[in-house]
Amino acid sequence: MLSLDRILHFQTFKMMNILTKLTFIVLLTLCIYSCSDAQEEKIIEKSFEGVNDIEADFASGDITLIKGTSNTVYVKLVYTFDNERFTPEFEHNGSKLEIEEKFERGSNSGWSKWTITVPDGIKLEVNSGSGDITASNLDVTIDSNSGSGDIDLDNVSGSLDVNSGSGDVKLEKHNGEVSVNTGSGDVTVSGSEGEVDINAGSGDIRLHSIIANFSINTGSGDIEGEQLTIIGKSGFNSGSGDAEVSLAKSLDYNISLNSGSGNAELDFNGFEISGEITMKANKRSGDIIAPFDFDKVEEEDNGNQTIIKKTVKIGSKDIKISVGTGSGNAVIKE
Repeated sequence: MLSLDRILHFQTFKMMNILTKLTFIVLLTLCIYSCSDAQEEKIIEKSFEGVNDIEADFASGDITLIKGTSNTVYVKLVYTFDNERFTPEFEHNGSKLEIEEKFERGSNSGWSKWTITVPDGIKLEVNSGSGDITASNLDVTIDSNSGSGDIDLDNVSGSLDVNSGSGDVKLEKHNGEVSVNTGSGDVTVSGSEGEVDINAGSGDIRLHSIIANFSINTGSGDIEGEQLTIIGKSGFNSGSGDAEVSLAKSLDYNISLNSGSGNAELDFNGFEISGEITMKANKRSGDIIAPFDFDKVEEEDNGNQTIIKKTVKIGSKDIKISVGTGSGNAVIKE
């Protein structure tokens, strides 16, 4: 049987444990209310008439571009920054609208989200230091830059010039000229038509169901092209990743696939193989694989490496097909 002292000691310990938990709950509640007050959302809404050109420069805000039903440009800003340290500026001069985020020096806690509703045919220059940029269902000209945020454009027609330092870029159902540059992010383009020019420092490039002429380059990422229709001279180059392309239609234009140290593979996907074909691979560490015989086999000295070069003329088409690799396999599939 427990002594009275032990019972009292146990009850005291239990009470202290309960008080400790209650104190924690109170402190947590106070913190939540304090944080809620500090992060209170503020809203600014403005409209502008006669705008043909928008230049938006945001330090960290996320930007969403949507299509309007009139010629009026609507801007909605939701933010939690301190009003004494954050100032959104709007300057409407003639047909041009300039929007900018201004901050006081020092640390600034909070976030901002911009929604800009625009008509078709407008020109947009949209920049964010670390925020995401999204747009959908527009027929516009867009020049967009993001330091570390992602860029996502869906069903946007017109000329696109897209740049991201380290964020990913995703384009779906685009019609028009596309130029994309990213430092270390991945690039994905699908269901599009036009001219596609992509450069990535170290990211992967994924292409699917596109009708275009292509200029595709990545320093160390992979290139994956599926169901591509080539409508002009095209090139696909990777410094150290694989470069793989499969066709959705018979090839009628010059094409080159090259990889510095990965595999380079062109899949005709059952369509006619015709043209002047050149394939290259490292004699010591690579291989050339194709479903046909070659007319000529040569060796080329490249410093301390020997490159095997194989050529053949197949069919009647007057096009050049080049598949090469520095140390991987060069492959053509039927």
